[in-house]
Amino acid sequence: MARRVWIIAKKDKIEDNDIASAQLNGCAEIANGIPPALEGIISKFQLPIAYEEPEVPPPPKPRDLEAELDDLKAKVKELEKK
Repeated sequence: MARRVWIIAKKDKIEDNDIASAQLNGCAEIANGIPPALEGIISKFQLPIAYEEPEVPPPPKPRDLEAELDDLKAKVKELEKK
């Protein structure tokens, strides 16, 4: 599932209405001010805004190097027979 963040203008304290707005917009997190990674992507004139981070692809499955080596050895033996 993608991560949704409610980004608000920088202020001293996050208020109850900020929390309510975040919840209404399906955001579990609130960023107080534009995060450095999003500067230049989001302007202060767009705030408040719900930002949905793209999902990170799952890590590749771990390789079974022993099985791969056994498979390669078997293929070499087949080639040697020919």
